[in-house]
Amino acid sequence: MCNNACWAIGEIANRAPQQVRPILKEIIDTLCELLNTDILNKIEKKQEDEILTHFAKTISITLGRLGKVDP
Repeated sequence: MCNNACWAIGEIANRAPQQVRPILKEIIDTLCELLNTDILNKIEKKQEDEILTHFAKTISITLGRLGKVDP
């Protein structure tokens, strides 16, 4: 579910950037916090499963899309 929600945020940012812009900082902060805590620690310690690896990639893609909203 989290992966789909994260992907949807990126899609919304592409299609309706004006709607996302007011909450852009909060979204980016939350996604960065996710990447910098449990997900990457588990991946680095080889405790990951394929779902966590895929979620980390989705977060990275979404951050890129958000970066296009307000470079």
